[in-house]
Amino acid sequence: MQLLRAETELMNKADEFLTPRQFFAFLLEKGLLNSKRVNMYAAKKIYGKLIEKGYKKMDAITHTAEMLCLSEDSIQEAIYRHKDI
Repeated sequence: MQLLRAETELMNKADEFLTPRQFFAFLLEKGLLNSKRVNMYAAKKIYGKLIEKGYKKMDAITHTAEMLCLSEDSIQEAIYRHKDI
C-alpha cells in the first residue's frame, strides 16, 4: 500500500525534473530505502576504492568513517559482517 501511494505521488511529479539526489531523498522520505543499508553499501564502495589507491586497511576505515560521518565500528561492520550488500 505504501509503495502504491509513493508510486502515485512519484508519477504526479513526473512533469518535474528530479535530480538523482532529489529522487533518492524522495525514496528515503517515503521509507522505500533502508538508509542503514545505503550507508553500508557506500562505505564498502568507498573503502574498496581507498584500498585500491594503496591505503592501509585501518587508514581506509578511518577515512571512510570521516567521509560518511559514521563510526569506525559501523564501517567495519559494513565491510566484514555484511557480505550480502
